[in-house]
Amino acid sequence: MSLQDPLTLSIKGMVCNRCINVLRKEFQALGLNIEEINLGSVKLSGTSALKSLTPLQQVIEKNGFALLSDKKQETLEQTKATVAEYFQKEIAFCEDIKLPVYLSKHLDMHYESLSTLFSSLTGSTLEHYAMEKRLEKVKELLVYTQIPLMEIAARTGFSSVHHLSNHFKAQTGLPPSHFRKIGVHKKKMTDE
Repeated sequence: MSLQDPLTLSIKGMVCNRCINVLRKEFQALGLNIEEINLGSVKLSGTSALKSLTPLQQVIEKNGFALLSDKKQETLEQTKATVAEYFQKEIAFCEDIKLPVYLSKHLDMHYESLSTLFSSLTGSTLEHYAMEKRLEKVKELLVYTQIPLMEIAARTGFSSVHHLSNHFKAQTGLPPSHFRKIGVHKKKMTDE
């Protein structure tokens, strides 16, 4: 028995571009063509030569990911990947689209349904998860760029520097200036 060709897989644990690159190389090493690869999913062709999902599952698990088959779990992982993508690509700033609208559009589900599903499967809220990803982007911009805090606030969807600082300190226990100092220190270390 051969697999469907092309084959779309949902993969748990893909959270960044490095994850995409790792799996791209692994699937290519198996002689498969990658038609599309995103956070949380890959569409492969050339899979009809495979007798089962086992080689694909082994590659996925060897690299610390998991193959998803449960529809609710798959939707959860797609939601997480889409939230991460939203903040990494700075969609709020670049395209002026709010996260609930972006999620609904990309996942073809009402935001309220996604939020309810997220809470039921994780025990936490989608809003809390989104704030974590948002603040990760703030940390990244503070450490790796010299962008002024006012612009970072705008790029990450905060209404003001004060609003950003309050959320940042509440979540991390540290002020944004602490992470800026880390960035300055890293730059000095690489310049030497």
